[in-house]
Amino acid sequence: MFKGLLLITLLIGLHQTAQAHDPGVSSAKVQLGAGGLVLHLDLDRQAMITLTRTDVTGDGTVDVPERSRLQTILAAGVEVRDAHGRLTPQWIRIDAEQGDGASAEISFEYRAASPILLQIPLVARLGRDHRLYLSVLDADGRAQSRHWIGVNAPPLQLMQE
Repeated sequence: MFKGLLLITLLIGLHQTAQAHDPGVSSAKVQLGAGGLVLHLDLDRQAMITLTRTDVTGDGTVDVPERSRLQTILAAGVEVRDAHGRLTPQWIRIDAEQGDGASAEISFEYRAASPILLQIPLVARLGRDHRLYLSVLDADGRAQSRHWIGVNAPPLQLMQE
């Protein structure tokens, strides 16, 4: 009787844990300015390992080869377009000194006064159920809008200042 009750209790506990599990959420901010934007992306340790597909030293930190690979992945995984096509990142900075993960900043310059489209296919590399919480800020840092970006999210149109 006691073993049966214990088994039922364990199964209920596992079920509740499975329902409460968050499949993955990352956060990002995009700050719009005159002639450019900067995307700030926060990634936890597991997301970093998933993206780079390696943890060279097994210590959960971003080492030199992983940093280089991550820069390449970020450059390909964030798409910003204006009227002339896809923009190339001007620079990518990675701060891997956070212990739990890393943050990255990616800068783009506009080539024309036109609507800007932002798409982040990088989210798909983080897993089928991963979501990105994106805040859009103006040049003064005031929130303009907030969005949940999922795996198959359409491009987001951003208004230039």
